[in-house]
Amino acid sequence: MKVNRKVKILGMLAIVVLISSFGYKRFDKIALKMVSKSAKNGFTTKIEGDIYYSASGKMITYFTYPAEYITIANDKGEILFYDQEKNTVFQSQNDALSSETSFFYFFLNNKKTDLGLSEMGFSISNTTFEEGLTVTDWAPPMQMASQLGAIKLVHDRNNPIFMSYKDSNDQLIKKVYYYDYINTSGISIPTSVTQIDYHSSIDSVITKIYYSNIRVGNEVDDNLLNYKIPESVKVVTQEDAQKK
Repeated sequence: MKVNRKVKILGMLAIVVLISSFGYKRFDKIALKMVSKSAKNGFTTKIEGDIYYSASGKMITYFTYPAEYITIANDKGEILFYDQEKNTVFQSQNDALSSETSFFYFFLNNKKTDLGLSEMGFSISNTTFEEGLTVTDWAPPMQMASQLGAIKLVHDRNNPIFMSYKDSNDQLIKKVYYYDYINTSGISIPTSVTQIDYHSSIDSVITKIYYSNIRVGNEVDDNLLNYKIPESVKVVTQEDAQKK
């Protein structure tokens, strides 16, 4: 079945954002295989790729399914989207795409305590302990209060296992579950993440991401981590890239 190019690109950008949220560094690079499955209105979208992340803030993803693309993101929220077959590239700029807001940044840089909330200006409004779990409620800073409401973060010992977001009207807009933790070079990393985005009371998107073949430090192929887009590449707009 032929997949619409616009759907493929938007889906991959969404995955970059999801996988894309300093302290003590235990190692400076990691590589993993990623499989993402999203479900909405009875339809399922599958995306596969290999992710390479370095403590310098560079994150490169080699998407292999449903199409072959390469994305390169940095800590400034800049992302390059490279089509090897057409030798074309377009650039996006979005703070949500920053490698410093990625899943890996928080877990590899000893920021599991609050997953970066304090750095974004959030403050703890309440802490409770329920059946061995630590539950913290976070209030948004003034500049975000018109868009975001409370965030709830749940830890099982030192590992975050659940996070929920509400909007300024106290309506639930997102849930994230972290589970299937493994220990890699002294750091606990979840190998499964489930995210539920609520677009309305009757409309939601469920995305499940699975990580495997985790490599760290010297196990990571530097050639793939330091990939450079050819100088002969043609720069296009995102609209042009989405055309069939």
